[in-house]
Amino acid sequence: AEESLQSWLRRRLARPVGPTAVYVIFVLVVVAVLSATGVAGAELEFGAWAVAMHLWFLGIYVLVVALTPIAVAAHRRWGLWVPAVLVAAVAAIDAATLGGGVPYLDWLNYLLPWAVLYQLGIAWQHGMLRGRSALAVAGVSALALGLLVGLGPYPVSMIGVPGQAVNNTSPPNLVLLALGCTQAGLVLAAAPALNRALNSPRVQRVLAVANDNVMALYLWHMVPVVIVALAGYPTGLLPQPTLGTGAWWLFRLEWVAILAVVAA
Repeated sequence: AEESLQSWLRRRLARPVGPTAVYVIFVLVVVAVLSATGVAGAELEFGAWAVAMHLWFLGIYVLVVALTPIAVAAHRRWGLWVPAVLVAAVAAIDAATLGGGVPYLDWLNYLLPWAVLYQLGIAWQHGMLRGRSALAVAGVSALALGLLVGLGPYPVSMIGVPGQAVNNTSPPNLVLLALGCTQAGLVLAAAPALNRALNSPRVQRVLAVANDNVMALYLWHMVPVVIVALAGYPTGLLPQPTLGTGAWWLFRLEWVAILAVVAA
């Protein structure tokens, strides 16, 4: 029997909401205990911010998933015109806020770029964006990404860096959308080969375990960052080379390795 919309939404939303609730409760308890034991306010504030900042996805995810019937109906009626119009809307909002100084309008971009990527997934599910068309999306998006960073006001870092006039993630903007579309186009083009490579029973078992734990891994991946940062930087155990230098890039590799060990 066909699954009802209500049960489908309940099943889709339960996957992230359940692990997120466990994570949030744990973090709140730890913050309360540390606050009661007299941990310095500045350090506690940084730690709480770091382990909570990546929860931004939950509200957007719930909203996008809840709008799935509308998104599917729009695709059936207008096809790829839907993501195209959404891209134009993101560009218009950036022009109005970055160029015209219009306040608050850019809040819409907390939703629209992700709606574009969701719409591309719906198009792919309905048989579009296969092969060359997916590569075309990746190619055009990569070209736009280079032009926006090279000639436009957007910084090269896709996440916020102190001192930048524009933050590509707060809110998401056109350059972040260009990066997402580049990645989406490449993944969709590689999907047939990936499906063939991942089709064996052994690989499927590994993927099943990974899928069951991917949300937990995402939620908890900032905890090692906080632990290592608070243990290493105030004490001087970790170096702090100048941003962008060769030493800084080399330490990025060491940083990832340290976090991987702590996360494991």
